[in-house]
Amino acid sequence: MLTTLANGKTVWGIAAVDSRLYVLRDRYGARYSYVDVYDADSLQRVAAPRHFPRFRGATDLAASARRSCLYVGDEVERAVFKVGVVDGRPIVREWSLLDHKPWGVSVTYRDNVLVTLYDVNVVVEMRPDGEFVRQINLETAGIVRAQQTLQAGRSGRTAGCSTATRRSVRLSVCLSVYPQFNNRAF
Repeated sequence: MLTTLANGKTVWGIAAVDSRLYVLRDRYGARYSYVDVYDADSLQRVAAPRHFPRFRGATDLAASARRSCLYVGDEVERAVFKVGVVDGRPIVREWSLLDHKPWGVSVTYRDNVLVTLYDVNVVVEMRPDGEFVRQINLETAGIVRAQQTLQAGRSGRTAGCSTATRRSVRLSVCLSVYPQFNNRAF
């Protein structure tokens, strides 16, 4: 059986925490993106917690079940938002990206957050409290137009996805990225 959620609307990311499915999407004709919440078993829409913000330029969504929160990249605000998903404990924190645009957001096995900054071809690793840990400069590895990065297992290696344009056709190209992180701030 096929169930369609958010039919006809742009979906920027999906994530699950506990028994909830979170869908980051655009509303019809709206200037903002929203997180819709569904029961993971029945796929019925449920009310989002009141503290969930609207996003002006949301690009991706990641979740941490251990921390009961979502991370949302916003290219207009040039920030990552940490949004708690537990009722009764509203958490909304904004982490500035120093005027850089996030595209991909993912969570490592240590619960750190990887943010792919497509305007500078850098991946930044941040702690769950928003503190900078380290970065990878993707241009030194010959990678441009990075969109998403994730940690591949406990080895700390990362895998990424970037795009390339060839004869007016946009192609997705998946890459393995192995350069070491460095501790310089972006």
